[in-house]
Amino acid sequence: MGRIWKLAKPRHLGKAGLAILSDGGDFAEGIMAYEGNWLGGETFVSFDKKAVSLLARQGLPTRLL
Repeated sequence: MGRIWKLAKPRHLGKAGLAILSDGGDFAEGIMAYEGNWLGGETFVSFDKKAVSLLARQGLPTRLL
């Protein structure tokens, strides 16, 4: 029988996704924005107009493609 690997992500990632989701955005966009910022990214770039708008309102530098 193969091994089952547990993948653990910090809770703050889930909270970042839920914060955007509760504002009407996409959970995954919130996580990507948080991780990108944590890794040193300066600007969140996306095709998603709603995500860019929500994150800009939170003070994150954004750019819509």
